[in-house]
Amino acid sequence: MGRRRCLESEGGRLAGATSGPHGVAYAVMAHGNHAASPSVSPSARLGAGSPRYGAHEAGPAGPGTPAAVRAFWFWPGLLLVMVVGLLVRSPDLDGRALDNVERAHFEAAGLGAITTAGSPVEWAKQDYYWARRTLWDAPAAAPGVLQGISTRMATRAGLKVGFSRETALRLFSMILGAACIFLVALLLRSVCPDEPLVALTGAALAALQLGSVFLSRSGTGGPVAGFFLLVMIYAGWRLFRDVREQQMAALLGYGALIAVSSCLAFGFDPSAKTYGVILAVAGVLLFRTGPNGVSKWPWFSTRSWTVLIALAPLAALVAFGIGNGVPDHLSMEPFLHARFVSWPVLALAPLGLAGAFTRDMRWLIWLVLWTLVPALCSVTSGFHWAPPHAHYFTLHLMGIVLAAEGAGVLWGLARDRTPGALADAAVVGCLVWMGLVTWSTIHGVGSARLLVNLP
Repeated sequence: MGRRRCLESEGGRLAGATSGPHGVAYAVMAHGNHAASPSVSPSARLGAGSPRYGAHEAGPAGPGTPAAVRAFWFWPGLLLVMVVGLLVRSPDLDGRALDNVERAHFEAAGLGAITTAGSPVEWAKQDYYWARRTLWDAPAAAPGVLQGISTRMATRAGLKVGFSRETALRLFSMILGAACIFLVALLLRSVCPDEPLVALTGAALAALQLGSVFLSRSGTGGPVAGFFLLVMIYAGWRLFRDVREQQMAALLGYGALIAVSSCLAFGFDPSAKTYGVILAVAGVLLFRTGPNGVSKWPWFSTRSWTVLIALAPLAALVAFGIGNGVPDHLSMEPFLHARFVSWPVLALAPLGLAGAFTRDMRWLIWLVLWTLVPALCSVTSGFHWAPPHAHYFTLHLMGIVLAAEGAGVLWGLARDRTPGALADAAVVGCLVWMGLVTWSTIHGVGSARLLVNLP
């Protein structure tokens, strides 16, 4: 009885204490911190420990599906997607003759006279004399010096292992064209780390989309320039979103990455200067506002100056006319054809704009900057509907980033089992369609091409 009265009196003191102004704090101290911990909802418990990977939950900063695939499976899944991308791009690279653009690159680099005789030192001397002669005779000629040197090195390596000269010409473009799959996934993962399925979907679209596959199998500098342009866009995005004014090490690192990638892209395709102008304008108009929301005049912003200084080497190359030739333009037919077979990307892109809006306004601005603005540039540049190779390649890949965001919107709207299955079926159907069309275009003959006929 005495123990019972003691407990009752203790409970009364607690009740009286919690009714006062400091009662809540007293009760928490009396019962421990467990009373203040938030409850876990069933959906959160499902995402945390249930083996049902298909459950769709909205992420905290966007409309995607963090529970659809565990983060553990992201890197193995991305590796598998990249293997598929290589398999789609690699077969029968010497199965068709060089087109006019590839023939111009072939002859300008002097690949017909390349042999495997001699030592690597002699090969380096030959490439040095070729580069010096090219810069002296025609500094603005296309292909650029970097494109010529890389194809000369690839030709020697290819001849050593038994490849033809046509295959060797296309080998470097194929490898870096497939590496763009990784960059698409990396860009999406940086903005939605809790939704790995969105990044994997973007990587799968990049692996199968006909436009990127077709250009990756060509011996021009477009896919290589597109790879370095994606590196520049990724570095600019991280600088725009994550880096503060006082983080000098990060500013120097991303600034150096922008400088190197922009110059390398320009060395393979002159259309890279258009993207340099876009990034410079963005650096002045956008980067003056830091991640903490504090806005400065552009000349007082360290981030804006970082972007402008990083683009100074590219501006110098353009001013001196080194490698600033006329970009190789696509003909009308493959441009329109790739648009036709990429209707899943075009259908998902508007949804991607809505998803980017709900996720982060900065992300929406960044996507519009690298999709709509280059598209308008390609249309209004002398009313040419056929863009340069690197311009077209990069534009398609950034459109794929938008489409992956659109897939995230579908999964975010699918809260129940049946809508979730429909969303899964829609995304899988898009991937199957693009895979069939791409594969039949490259390998099929006759009716197996599904009425697809690229030149």
